[in-house]
Amino acid sequence: MPEVKTTGGRFDLEIINGSTNDLDYFRPNKNPLKILKRQHTTTISNQVIFDARYEVDSNISHYLLDTLTRILIAKDLMNKNGMQDTEIIVILKENPSQLAKNFFKTLNYQTIETESNIQGLIVQHKIHPSNSTIENIISYPDFGFFDTTKYAFENILQYRPSYNSQFGEKVFISRKNSRTIENEDEIEKILSEYVFKKVYFEDGKLSLAEQWAIVSEAKEIVAIHGAALSSLIFNHIKNFDTSKNDLPKTKLIEIFGPGFFVGYFRSMASTLGINWIGVRGKITPDVLRDMDFNERGNAPGHAHQATFFTIDPFSIHRAIDTISINE
Repeated sequence: MPEVKTTGGRFDLEIINGSTNDLDYFRPNKNPLKILKRQHTTTISNQVIFDARYEVDSNISHYLLDTLTRILIAKDLMNKNGMQDTEIIVILKENPSQLAKNFFKTLNYQTIETESNIQGLIVQHKIHPSNSTIENIISYPDFGFFDTTKYAFENILQYRPSYNSQFGEKVFISRKNSRTIENEDEIEKILSEYVFKKVYFEDGKLSLAEQWAIVSEAKEIVAIHGAALSSLIFNHIKNFDTSKNDLPKTKLIEIFGPGFFVGYFRSMASTLGINWIGVRGKITPDVLRDMDFNERGNAPGHAHQATFFTIDPFSIHRAIDTISINE
């Protein structure tokens, strides 16, 4: 694929004495019961409040790369202002997803599940858009691009699992429910020749810590595009640390359907020093039909983001040869 350059936006963060209803990203709700609940105010003292109710709580990538990064930057700001002994409490919506509960429990953050307005010391953050979410953190005060990215990623490493997953260094992250490869048996046979082992992250059989451990130890990864790739954040240390330049970089083959491409993990891999190559599924007449923008203004092929697709075995072989994966 051709070279791509992204431009950074601006990320602002401060801790204010106020309420969650005053936040810039507060979203009015049309549900009468929730409107009533938000009229009730709960005051929290001696803790800093991070409102995570507006994040997509079914997507681990949003929590790991967006929410956690903002929490860590807030903690840095607190440390600089003599608040290093103050804990952050995370506010979740009522009846949050199991993923949301597991995520913050794994990271040892206290949570409250409520629709109420919360009064106290609030983390206020705002993103001024760019075309790369990873780079939205670059303008946090006192940091340049490299320093800020390194700061955020190295601080996330404190949550890297300390145990050995014993899964192996070659991982094929597949999918069961959507974006599935129709000829996966054929593709898996090719990958098995290179000693790749298949794993699913979406079926709930592996804890978050187990998922992070598998990816953190992998040296070669083949994965269907999805939130599971956010775990790459725990793999980067040997790629990012200039003192470890003698170590081989991690290699990633990211598989996409024919009508849906997102460059998020390509940008992330570049930032982390991971060698990346993409493979796209076979284009079908339905995808060609929908390549133009539709009446609702959605991007071309957006309707096919969860569609099952077929991969040409030649494409996999070509990617393996290009990125130099050895048997």
